[in-house]
Amino acid sequence: MIFHSVYRHCKLSVAGSNFIKFNADTTIQMVQQLQIPNLCIKSTHLPLNSTDDEIRSFRAKLSDAGIEGLSTGLIYMRKTTDVDQAFEYTKRIGAKLNC
Repeated sequence: MIFHSVYRHCKLSVAGSNFIKFNADTTIQMVQQLQIPNLCIKSTHLPLNSTDDEIRSFRAKLSDAGIEGLSTGLIYMRKTTDVDQAFEYTKRIGAKLNC
């Protein structure tokens, strides 16, 4: 019963890293076909240095496809500035920091 209690609060998502060989539009189409409504956004599809307009456009494409971008994929960091960039990116794309 404990597992069920925890599970009901989590959302099933597709890891964007599964689609790194595909562009963002193709990835969105394939995730839509899987009928899983959540995506972990990978920087391959929405780069860390994306502009606010690029983020809005990507989020609109997700929304139009019935997909919510819940989180990010792995972000590799080597320097303090990379950590700052990763957290800023996560906030800018609207990713959730919890389940």
